[in-house]
Amino acid sequence: MELLSFFTRWFKRSYQDSSCVNHDPIQRTIDAFRNEVSTPDSAMAIASVYRCVDILSGTIASLDLHHERWSGKVFGYVANSRLNSLFSGEANRRQNFFTFLQNAIIQVLMSGNAYIYPKLSDSGDLSELILLSSGSVSYDQNSNLYHVSDYVWGVNGVFSSDEIIHLKNKSLDGGYTGVSTIRYASQCITLSANADKQTNDGLQSGNQKSGFLVGGNELQGVGALSEDVADRVADRVNNDIARGRKIIRLPGAVQFIESSMSNSDAELLEVRKYSVLDVCRFFGVHPYMVFADQSTNYKEAENAQINFLNQTLRPYLKQIEQEFSIKLLPRSKRSSDRIRFDLSGLYSTDLKTRAAYIKSSVEAGVMTPNEGRISENREPLEGGDQLFISCNVAKVSSRPSIDDVNPDTPQE
Repeated sequence: MELLSFFTRWFKRSYQDSSCVNHDPIQRTIDAFRNEVSTPDSAMAIASVYRCVDILSGTIASLDLHHERWSGKVFGYVANSRLNSLFSGEANRRQNFFTFLQNAIIQVLMSGNAYIYPKLSDSGDLSELILLSSGSVSYDQNSNLYHVSDYVWGVNGVFSSDEIIHLKNKSLDGGYTGVSTIRYASQCITLSANADKQTNDGLQSGNQKSGFLVGGNELQGVGALSEDVADRVADRVNNDIARGRKIIRLPGAVQFIESSMSNSDAELLEVRKYSVLDVCRFFGVHPYMVFADQSTNYKEAENAQINFLNQTLRPYLKQIEQEFSIKLLPRSKRSSDRIRFDLSGLYSTDLKTRAAYIKSSVEAGVMTPNEGRISENREPLEGGDQLFISCNVAKVSSRPSIDDVNPDTPQE
């Protein structure tokens, strides 16, 4: 029985190896280069990828995260909350909360997953939020357990799902673990890296030409020259081109035929523009945000900002809010407490538009004058806590008659 199972495993392995190994050297080279640029370090060397990651991680980390509690009418900021002290200051002994959250989003985008360990003090209170090192956590779907071996933070062991905050990118396994964006975009990132590499190689070599020396016939060699002399001519021409000589002398019987392509012929500029737009599609960032060469007016930029909030940022923010609320709030307080981002900073606009918004809100009785002043970080004034409403409208039925307006007018 053991012998039979041995041969079964052997033939199964042989079949898998023969079917999976690609014997085409050109394809193996392409696959190797694609795997190389699909690593986070290599992908971040591409300008559009770096800018998209910087925008997403920096924008999310710049938003204020609050622990709020239901007062019976509205959710309000909990001033003496340990969570708010972490959200507004030091997340752990090495990172402030901005750096902590920014690197968590970078891990989600570039690695597919970010694992956060809420460390408790001896008294059982939350003391730190630790972003575990990339590659130090493995998740077991069957047991729903996290195996952690992080020697940087000194966190080791097996943790339940309630003890680890798990932020995920788009998933292919039903939502258990995320897949990095650069893996999804590996093809367009490879195209962008190839275009950058070819452009750099051409600039470094001075756009050196390559080609063939031809002439004569097969019986006499190149022209009337022997093979050794023809090789020396080819070496001399190659060296002259490499040294940047503009005029190169060739024997009368020899002709140089170029085989290389210029950057314009290869359409490298168009390829690079296309790859920037493709990378932006994968990350959900508008091209004008990565300084792509596109004409955009103010209204288009404003609409793009709204779409960026609703279509790109909001799913990330919602995941963070729900995951933090589930893992950081006791089950008994989840109906009265919540963790939410303050999105008012995303709606910041020019001073004229903002002043018009506050003015219309105060006149419509939506906010008090002091609330408008506080939103602009100004001291409240005495008497400014009352609501006002504009009184320049009335019902059509309340319109006065002519007799009421002119009671002394004689009747005909």
